Amino acid sequence: MTLSENLLRKLGEQRPTSPGRETLTHADAASGWTAVLTTEQADALSCRLWDATLRRSTPGQSLDAKGLRQKAEAVAAGVKGLMEPLRLVECDETRLEAILRSDEPTQRGGKRSHYELRLDAQRRASLKRFQADSDSSAKRVQAPFTLTHEVLGHLVDDLAQALS
Repeated sequence: MTLSENLLRKLGEQRPTSPGRETLTHADAASGWTAVLTTEQADALSCRLWDATLRRSTPGQSLDAKGLRQKAEAVAAGVKGLMEPLRLVECDETRLEAILRSDEPTQRGGKRSHYELRLDAQRRASLKRFQADSDSSAKRVQAPFTLTHEVLGHLVDDLAQALS
C-alpha cells in the first residue's frame, strides 16, 4: 500500500473520542514519511482540517537555499487538487524556509481565503488555510478547510514526490 492509502485507511478508522480537534499521526515506514493531520471533523468521504503536515520520518540530508527553492518550485508545479493552485511567494535563504500561497484567493461571502504551505530545509511541509474580510487591510486568521479523502491522498503523494 502507498503512503496515501495507508493514511486514508487510518483516517477512515479514526473515531472521535471527544469534541474538538484531534491529531492523527501516521508514520509510514515503507515510504519514510510521517503525516500529521489536525482534524476538526472526519467522515467516510472527507475531513475538515485545521492543518496538515508531511515530514521525513528519519532525518536526511538538509537542503541548502538553492535546493529548497528547487523543491518549492517543484511543489508549486506538482501539487494539484486544491481549490487554488500554489505559487512560490518567498524563499528565505537565511531561515531556509519557503512560503507558497494560493495564486488567487477564493472570494466568497465578503471574505477571501487562501492556502499557505511552508517548507523547510528538512523537507517538512505544513499546509494551513487563512481567511480575512475582503478589505485589503483586514487581518487574516487561520481557518479550517475541507478536503475529500481522495484529494487529501493526492496532496500527500504529490508533496512526498516533490520533496523526495
